[in-house]
Amino acid sequence: MQFFKSLLSKSFSGEVKNDPQTIETFSRDTSIFTVTPSLVVFPKNTSDVQDLVRATIQAREHGEAISLTGRSAGTDMTGGPLTQSVVVNFTKNMNRILEVGENYAITEPGAYFRDLMTQHKHKDLSSLHTPHLVRLQHLVE
Repeated sequence: MQFFKSLLSKSFSGEVKNDPQTIETFSRDTSIFTVTPSLVVFPKNTSDVQDLVRATIQAREHGEAISLTGRSAGTDMTGGPLTQSVVVNFTKNMNRILEVGENYAITEPGAYFRDLMTQHKHKDLSSLHTPHLVRLQHLVE
């Protein structure tokens, strides 16, 4: 993890945390599971996400067992956003609704589905039944 953290220190502009309170907060979702992450990162933009992916690839090539697990609100009831490696939290900084059309929405990955529905209730978004159907902005090219 040290090599990974040193790579992030070169270009990652978001926050990198591993203090006990942050680790405790991100070790749970609304499921019955608890999994303690090694690190929690809060990317500010798509460049940060690209830096995370690049650093992960390089750290793996260097022999570190690193994976990235995306997380938004932590309301998953299956333990899906839990990991022993790196949690990438999107709700703090990457939460904008970028575009809404007649039957689609482009959002950043930390956007809340409820905000999309509330802000655009004048549009017929009935085809967007779950957040999984909301198209996300392309993050890594």
